[in-house]
Amino acid sequence: MLIIIVLFICGILLEKYGSHKIPHMNRHFLISASFFFAVVVYVIFTLHGDSMISSSRDAADIWKTITSFHTKNIYGSYVLYKGINSVYPYIWLYDFSVILNVNEWTFIKIFYCGAFAYTAAIGFPNMIELLTNQETKLYRRFLFVVAMWYFGYYSCAYTQLMVDLPCLMYYVLLINAALKLFRKKKGILRYVWAGLLSGLCMSASGQYTMPAICIAIFIFWITYKSEQDWKKRFQMLLVRFAPFLLCIGLVVGIDFYFESCIVNPLRQEGAWIPTGDDWLQAGLIRFNETYRQGGNASSLPSYRNAAILHDYYGENLVNISAVTVEEYVHIFLKYPMDFILNFLNSFFLILSPDHGSFNFIPLSIFYTLLFCSIYIGLTKCKTWEKIFSPLFFIGFSFLWATVPMLVMNIEPRTCLQIQGLIMSLALCDGTIWENIHSVLMNIQKNGRKEFLRKMNRISYPVLFYIIFLCICLMHIATLYEALGTDTQGILINLK
Repeated sequence: MLIIIVLFICGILLEKYGSHKIPHMNRHFLISASFFFAVVVYVIFTLHGDSMISSSRDAADIWKTITSFHTKNIYGSYVLYKGINSVYPYIWLYDFSVILNVNEWTFIKIFYCGAFAYTAAIGFPNMIELLTNQETKLYRRFLFVVAMWYFGYYSCAYTQLMVDLPCLMYYVLLINAALKLFRKKKGILRYVWAGLLSGLCMSASGQYTMPAICIAIFIFWITYKSEQDWKKRFQMLLVRFAPFLLCIGLVVGIDFYFESCIVNPLRQEGAWIPTGDDWLQAGLIRFNETYRQGGNASSLPSYRNAAILHDYYGENLVNISAVTVEEYVHIFLKYPMDFILNFLNSFFLILSPDHGSFNFIPLSIFYTLLFCSIYIGLTKCKTWEKIFSPLFFIGFSFLWATVPMLVMNIEPRTCLQIQGLIMSLALCDGTIWENIHSVLMNIQKNGRKEFLRKMNRISYPVLFYIIFLCICLMHIATLYEALGTDTQGILINLK
């Protein structure tokens, strides 16, 4: 928390006094420095951890499969329903550590460190650069790295053996690959790279399947629109988009082969390994009384969702362990407004990284960043044409990544992508910083007394921000009051 405040103050001072004096940084130095800073942040806060399976049941279970993979008796972990991403590249990294006779976690931790460093120092800031055509300054990258760690570490995604951080990295890599196709030269190798990343996203637990399809539509559209003549368009699709699809098929095919040759035989031997559809159908009913649970977060009840299912099934609810998608849609159509209110509450909780309980400071900081990102979005997208440009599919893919959480249950580790988008837009884009710079220059030019005299006029953005912050804090307080008998859960923690 203190580091965020110090970096923010340093950023303001740089905007006021030093932004015009600092020479333009070499691109490679900027990337390297921010990546190194992210590595340092990761190492400092994970030095005390000896194991990556200490607080996650999923991690402990899949680790048994990884360590027994090259034996005659492979352990059939239920986490294998997540496909090849559940065990690769961990099997290779574990084998490498055994060959070199070093700690079994050494190379997996290095992989996680690199995944976090890329995502926080390079991936999201570069994405904002490609979206806005403005370079992200070094101190903003530093600030975003700290914010990414501060709002994500309690989810255990950075420190426990899960698919979430690697899949987030693949997803951010995919978006950057797609945006480079949009902004820069469309080489075949870029399509191949984007296809491989799309396949990896489609072969994960399911959260990034539809987002990857959104990105595929985006790539198809920009490829199709890159030529005016219909013959050249067909040629572009055949020469460039076809390799993209082939690479997707290659990775998805490997995942299918993995399930056929490794997972299915384990199922036949008696291991309980649900399919992706089984997990979805169970998830639609299993968390019927909560909005959020998992990780280090408080479980927040959803009495409305429980009431819907009790009203629909009656006493038979206790005997139901799974719901098909078709039946779920039927229930939704019977109680549409109740479901919509549930979804809105869930989406609000996705945008409320509270460190697991009612913590005032992280909530206030993130709601401030959320307001800034909304303000930036409204500033840059003032026409329908800009909103529904090809870049619409990029933003839509982030929204799609939240759908599994809306219909099932929220876990903090699954919210990192949409939270990262909001934080990166607020911190890496220049809009807010330029406004701060303008205010500081105005104070320096006209003096504090003149500035305070002009402050008699109402600043509507500031007024809207105060109202927005109050509404968000009141609503999260209301959701925490639903904890009922857990009276400690509703107390504000000023940390």
